[in-house]
Amino acid sequence: MNSLRPCVYGLAVVCFCLLAGFTAYESPFPYSDEWHLIPHLVDGITRDDASWLLRPHGDHQIGVLKIYYSVVFAIFPLDSRVVKSMNSVFLFVGCLYFLHTLGKTRKYRLGDLAIPLILLNPAYPPSFSGFGFQFMSSALLILGFCSAALKTKYPPPPAASSLLLAVSYILMNTFCGMNGTIVSFFIALVWLLCCRWIEPETSTEQARRVGWGIRAVLSVIVISTVWILFRWRPSGASTTSLSDVFTRLSDIS
Repeated sequence: MNSLRPCVYGLAVVCFCLLAGFTAYESPFPYSDEWHLIPHLVDGITRDDASWLLRPHGDHQIGVLKIYYSVVFAIFPLDSRVVKSMNSVFLFVGCLYFLHTLGKTRKYRLGDLAIPLILLNPAYPPSFSGFGFQFMSSALLILGFCSAALKTKYPPPPAASSLLLAVSYILMNTFCGMNGTIVSFFIALVWLLCCRWIEPETSTEQARRVGWGIRAVLSVIVISTVWILFRWRPSGASTTSLSDVFTRLSDIS
């Protein structure tokens, strides 16, 4: 990434400006869906609230977001500016993942900076609402998965640490809402069906153990995603037809 070092520094400056803006001008009060989390976060997660982590929020299973808010608010009590600031840091990490992935597949081009600049745009949802982490996290974890998977060297066997990191990203992505669950299901299923490549005939005993461990995690991911999909029930938003939306808009106008 040496050839992109000035660009990375530039993106870091953009990220710092976002952090400074959130600290100086943003309101510390919760916004939109964040209010639904407050009753469970005021006194921290208790044993009675443990089931809440696996309880759907609307149409989404967002256990990762709930844990994220629990950790942030435990350190900085109920200050939404901190969540937005952390979102900016994670978006910057996502930019690095993206650039690293491109660097492993082809030469860099100036146009590659379009995606990082979109991610660090102040109008991007995670920048003006901490709850936007739900959608940002799934994109970030997929970028992390691609970055970790492409660290493996061919011919195999690939690096065990990179494979374990890649599969852990997919496991977390399962609980980032439907936008993460569906993607994780297909990645895990295809990976599981094509799992032979992670355990070639020349593998050592340690590599075989890693291979079986990855198979076990992939199986857990497939089972978890199927469980989430079968438990899904339509919420108020998903039961609203497009004609109802147009009717309400015409009434307003």
